[in-house]
Amino acid sequence: MIRSRTILLSAFGTLVAMLVSTTVLTRKNTRRLKEDAEQVFRTLKATGPERPLPADRELQFAQDYRVAQGFSIAVALLRLAAIGAFLLVLLSHARKQEQAEARILELNRDLEQRVRERTAQLEITINELESFNYSVSHDLRSPLRGIDGFSQVMLEEYGPGLDDQGRHYLSRIRLGAQRMGQLIDGLLKMSRLNRSELERADLDLSALFREVADDLALSSPERRVEISIPDGMRAQADREMMRVVVENLLSNAWKFTSRREHARIEVDQTAPAGGERTVSIRDNGVGFEMAFAAKLFHAFQRLHSEREFEGNGIGLAIVQRIIARHGGRVWAEGEPGEGATIHFTI
Repeated sequence: MIRSRTILLSAFGTLVAMLVSTTVLTRKNTRRLKEDAEQVFRTLKATGPERPLPADRELQFAQDYRVAQGFSIAVALLRLAAIGAFLLVLLSHARKQEQAEARILELNRDLEQRVRERTAQLEITINELESFNYSVSHDLRSPLRGIDGFSQVMLEEYGPGLDDQGRHYLSRIRLGAQRMGQLIDGLLKMSRLNRSELERADLDLSALFREVADDLALSSPERRVEISIPDGMRAQADREMMRVVVENLLSNAWKFTSRREHARIEVDQTAPAGGERTVSIRDNGVGFEMAFAAKLFHAFQRLHSEREFEGNGIGLAIVQRIIARHGGRVWAEGEPGEGATIHFTI
């Protein structure tokens, strides 16, 4: 709107200048025509008393002068009319432009209001779902513990009186209850992750990776895994959340290299000029088909059965959510039998 007013004022000033210049030019032309006519009239009169100027000739000069003067005035009026018409068109255009701008502003305000309302509704829905998830997950833990505990008691106290099939059924009940407990634990972790605040700080990623790698080595002293972690990896991130990321990624690499005689895990960081810093965790484990790579980061999605490798299929989903909260992204590359690589940015 301000821009259209500025254009209008500028155009109006230009038109006023044109009008003034036209008026001045018309006056000059009229004055010049009058002076020329008077000069001719004086010249004719100066031809001598012996040849006086006829009265009809003098009258004719006066009429010609009035015609020329009227013509100049008519031209000036025509110019003025043209300028006025142009000014009216310009005013109409400016008015329409202001109306259009006002309508756009009104639509923008309406859109912003709708976005705020939808965002508020979405936040309420998300909070309700998270609360429901937490409540259900928490309330289910107690009956599952009871199922697992009573099944164990039956196996210990009444197992000798059961046949093999009965003991097998009870074992299956226990395994199912334990499996359900693991899934509930994963849901609780994701719920807590959404509720926790993000506290960024300067973080030594190299030290964090080594700390988690030492814990894995202590948990499985019989294994010999070559782990390479470079120095100098740092990030602005939440320490507790990034520890969850590192634990899940290194634990996965540790787990999927368990069938390798010479297991190897390599952590690396690349920071190309003008590009984003990327942390990569490579292993020489079982790998996976790239066609199923997108499934890795969805909750409870697994590419290997529980008989092959334990787990509840929620670790990488938690990793993806934490990295997203830090404004980064995570993706995977792999090949069956050739290992896998998980990349993430912060």
